[in-house]
Amino acid sequence: MVRKSGHIYASLFLVGLVGGAIAIAVSLALRTFFSAIFIPEFASQTLFSLTPGEIESQAVETFGPIANRGSNC
Repeated sequence: MVRKSGHIYASLFLVGLVGGAIAIAVSLALRTFFSAIFIPEFASQTLFSLTPGEIESQAVETFGPIANRGSNC
């Protein structure tokens, strides 16, 4: 029974992975063809705008220019 349960979890993980890839592809296509906002970029900007400065500065130190990219636009 444990083996079957593991198979179900693996299947659900793959369904989620495919669904996420489709969502990213749709968001990228909307950004490319209609100049819409790229949803992952919007989510990261929202996250960094809600976090305190101490945590944001730690993220900038950790991620470097990737974390600071949104504020230059």
